[in-house]
Amino acid sequence: MKAQTNFRSSNSKNTLNSERYEVIENESLKDTSINGLKISGSLFSLSNFENVTFESCVFFGSKLENCDFIGCKFINCEFHFTSFDHTNIFDSNFENCLIVASPMKDTTIFESTIDQRSAHYLWKTQAKLDHCYISGVFSSDLIKKVA
Repeated sequence: MKAQTNFRSSNSKNTLNSERYEVIENESLKDTSINGLKISGSLFSLSNFENVTFESCVFFGSKLENCDFIGCKFINCEFHFTSFDHTNIFDSNFENCLIVASPMKDTTIFESTIDQRSAHYLWKTQAKLDHCYISGVFSSDLIKKVA
């Protein structure tokens, strides 16, 4: 895996590419697709992502803090040893994602659609799932049945 470790220039285009990133802070990405990106050892802080599709991306040993993901899609993505702190994920989709040893402290996933595989891994994190659809099952109903 090729590590991505550089600072993102504030005048760069509305996308992430094969450059190396160390810190992405106070950035906003909208209406774009990111395919096959591998992020390792990076910090995403105080950034907003709106209508961004992450496809076949790998996040390894990174940290996402105080970020907002609105209307985003995570398709065939992998999260390994990546922490989410105080992050909000709203109206987004998780499809066939692998999430390993990636805590989601004070992170809320709200009104999102999550497939069974992704849900299996998300249940192991500290994320709060609120009004999410999990393969056709409304998560609030599922929580009531389990409790």
